[in-house]
Amino acid sequence: MKLHVFHETSYRYDQLIRRSIQMLRMTPPKTQRQHIQQWQLDLPGKATPWTDAFGNLCHCLVLENPTQDIVLRARGTVELNQTDQGEPEGAVPHTVFLRPTKLTSVDPAITAFIEPFRATVKSRPYMGLHDVMLALLERMPYETGITHVGDSASQSFAKGKGVCQDHTHVFWPALVTWVCLHAMSVDICILHTTSKWPAMPGRKRGWVHAGLATT
Repeated sequence: MKLHVFHETSYRYDQLIRRSIQMLRMTPPKTQRQHIQQWQLDLPGKATPWTDAFGNLCHCLVLENPTQDIVLRARGTVELNQTDQGEPEGAVPHTVFLRPTKLTSVDPAITAFIEPFRATVKSRPYMGLHDVMLALLERMPYETGITHVGDSASQSFAKGKGVCQDHTHVFWPALVTWVCLHAMSVDICILHTTSKWPAMPGRKRGWVHAGLATT
């Protein structure tokens, strides 16, 4: 299967800005699951490439001419291997992502919400995770203006509504001790917490990438 990708991020400022530094992660990696047939970045200046700790090709864009508008575009064609079911373990162990953070701490309310799904997640992980995702969207309907970017999982869950980053903050830590265990081989299940809604221009996306141990 081939994917033709076009992405655009636009910034518009109320007044001229003298200098801007952008750290861009807009280039997909070549893996056993995907082959990058063609890819290009359309940027308003020369960018310096670099590789981050996860092996991603990144770019540093420094703009030193006054401007009010910045437009960043990425486009290309990616061929996916549909017969493959997962990614090999990368340079960074999965256990790195199991560390608790201020935004993803679990409280008794989240624990109580997730407990009824424990048996299904253990016996049928893919189906169980999908059930949790749908239940979370029902428990926390998507609505803007309710939460803040700094709200933790507990705060967002208590408010009962939120956006994709809030769903992600609640979903991930609730399951981390069940299915995201380090293993020599893993299957990858991509769960988009915004799958019920079409893409909307100008809005960012959050998602959970759950590694399911097969050994």
